[in-house]
Amino acid sequence: MPEDIEKEFQDFLENSGNVVPEKLRTATLKQTLRDLTFRPAKFFVKLVSVQLVAGTLTLLVCPQFGLGPLGGGQGLMTWVMEYGPIACALFCGSVFLGSSALFSLFVFRWAERRFLYEQRLWIFPVVGLASVVALMLASAIHFQSLHVLQHLEFAFYWLLGGVVFSQFLYQLGQKLREQWDLHLAA
Repeated sequence: MPEDIEKEFQDFLENSGNVVPEKLRTATLKQTLRDLTFRPAKFFVKLVSVQLVAGTLTLLVCPQFGLGPLGGGQGLMTWVMEYGPIACALFCGSVFLGSSALFSLFVFRWAERRFLYEQRLWIFPVVGLASVVALMLASAIHFQSLHVLQHLEFAFYWLLGGVVFSQFLYQLGQKLREQWDLHLAA
């Protein structure tokens, strides 16, 4: 347990004038430390898990590189495809990566959300690049063809739309989540 947090907590208890039951004191300190402690390995496992779950859910309703949706057809993409392949790529990337950005706001603890917020300029592009490569590879395996290599421009716009939108959505969501948490605490 970090000494500065422990000392600050002890000072608070001593200066509050109220006697706090030991069980409540211990539980509060544990919860506070858990929320404020950042563990990189655990964060990256959660990040990958969030991307897998959110990405899989997205594939149920919206095709990505020829994969999905559940039941066949074009799912949500029917109306977007009318605007051309670039609009389609921007929208697909935004839905795929934006859903994981939103999902992470509810899965990550405060310290993890804060880290993601502070490091979003490199984390979202890395997650996006890993996702687009994984989707292209899965598509190539599924169709037993390297047809995806003919669509690198589509992949670029997919990545661009996904990274920009997920960063924006996460920033907005983080600010709203902080306001919500403050509202609940009041």
